[in-house]
Amino acid sequence: MTEDPIQIFQNWYAEATQNSPLQHPKAVCVSTINPEGIPEARFVALKAVSTKGFTFCSSLNSAKSIAIALNSYVALTFWWDHVVIVFQDADLIHPKILKSLR
Repeated sequence: MTEDPIQIFQNWYAEATQNSPLQHPKAVCVSTINPEGIPEARFVALKAVSTKGFTFCSSLNSAKSIAIALNSYVALTFWWDHVVIVFQDADLIHPKILKSLR
């Protein structure tokens, strides 16, 4: 068994999304802190995951993008109750992405 967290996630993700009873199996809750310091959460579709991290789409003018530009710590939460897995990751947004938001 691998100890690489991305590989572990990819295995779980494949299991959770394959033949899923969920209407949106690729949905992920993205949590940020808004400019007033208040936590915010919203669901987006996960587009990709690689050794570089997780990719989801967002408008550069959205509240989410503005919050990320001000505080690059983001938490992702996946809920897959049909396979009894809840995965959460909190990390910094890559500096190249932050540069495009500013």
